[in-house]
Amino acid sequence: MGTICSFSQQHHQYSQDLIASVELFAERAATAIDNYRLYQQQQQFNELLEAEMIKRTIELRAAQAKLIEQERLAAIGEFAAMIVHEICNPLTTVQLGLNHFSKLD
Repeated sequence: MGTICSFSQQHHQYSQDLIASVELFAERAATAIDNYRLYQQQQQFNELLEAEMIKRTIELRAAQAKLIEQERLAAIGEFAAMIVHEICNPLTTVQLGLNHFSKLD
């Protein structure tokens, strides 16, 4: 991860307590750096997820609008078929009557 250097003009013997303190500081600093890097990665991942969620939401709304339009057109088609059926029924009766009267002549 890194190195901690100490420069001095005089030769010095460091105690085990001081060395342990410096090692503890170095471990905590390395852990903090790792945590920050992981935090940054998590933030990037969250941003990607949010962008994907927005994209999928837009796609879902478009599909929903298309489905609603298809249902509306299907209802219009059924209504038109019903109107045609209702118009044709009396005309069939009239046509049968005319055919019957033409046979009588």
